[in-house]
Order: sequence, then structure tokens, then C-alpha cells
Amino acid sequence: MNAVDNEFKKNLSNENRAVVQIEKNYAAVPGCILDRFQTGNLETLNVPGAVEELRKFYKDNYSSNLMSLVLVGKADLDQL
Repeated sequence: MNAVDNEFKKNLSNENRAVVQIEKNYAAVPGCILDRFQTGNLETLNVPGAVEELRKFYKDNYSSNLMSLVLVGKADLDQL
């Protein structure tokens, strides 16, 4: 949670991030994933049971056979 809070504080003065957030707020269809808040801080993350819920989600959902890898770059696939 401290790492997320530090990232949140670092991005407060980032104008590009603010513009993107404003664009998402106006362009997102209600209920769309873009309509959701995308970050947090110690205040928003300090919810009773949050750590336990995160551990449960990880245990129930994390599995390497369910993952995909996406590579983006100018090099060909062998070089990437």
C-alpha cells in the first residue's frame, strides 16, 4: 500500500496523467472499465480486510496457465 501511495503522490503533479484522467472521465461509457478510478492512496486503500481480500483473489485467480504475454516493440519477434 505504501508503494501505491508513493506512486500516487509522485503522479499528482504529472499534467499528462491529469489530462488522461479528465479524458477518461468524459469519454467513458458509464459502467465501462475506463469509468473506474485507476489508482489509490493510503486513505483509499486502508479498508478493513483489503489485504486478506487481495490474498484470496491472488490464491483463487493467479495461475501461470491463465496468463498471456504481449510484446510491443520495433524489433522482430526473435529479437524481442
